[in-house]
Amino acid sequence: MDRGRKPFVAALFAGALALILAVIGIATPEWTVARGNKIGLWTLTDENGVSHSWADHSYTEEFFYATWFMAVRGMMMAGVIIGSLGLLFNVFVVAKRFQTTSYGNILLSYYCLAFACLIVSVCVYSALICQPVNSSGVIIDNNAAAVEFVYSAGYGYSIWLTWLGAGIFLPAAGLAYEGGHQDALGKNLLIAE
Repeated sequence: MDRGRKPFVAALFAGALALILAVIGIATPEWTVARGNKIGLWTLTDENGVSHSWADHSYTEEFFYATWFMAVRGMMMAGVIIGSLGLLFNVFVVAKRFQTTSYGNILLSYYCLAFACLIVSVCVYSALICQPVNSSGVIIDNNAAAVEFVYSAGYGYSIWLTWLGAGIFLPAAGLAYEGGHQDALGKNLLIAE
């Protein structure tokens, strides 16, 4: 295996692992588990065991249908789509042996964008899932009248898998960048000899 190909192959495996973890994180329903509720991106199971979909608007508390929650879903999907495109491009680069600096930089961009979309969506979710509650235990819109905030802890395994998946896109990006520059370095060494 030539010098520039090894980092691209390693980037391919790292990118695949990152994408798998992100998809599992998106698909599984345990982003937050608190107050008897199990909150995922697509479903919410209440304390009675009744499951509510994000599309049917049957859950009584509006935060599950809020625009910020829709933005989290959209950014997650964008991250997965961009990561998938990056992975496909990485397969192309490895298969065709196009280990040049420009291909490394393009792949770096794909993986960094996937990381950014995923990490921003998880950060927005973590920041905005905390809901104000009045003295009766009902979620309200007024933070000033809140007695406490619920859903401020109890993150489930899904959110942690997404954090991890997003983070693994960064080494994949670095390896792709390095692969492109290893090829250029190898060519410079051949010219120097």
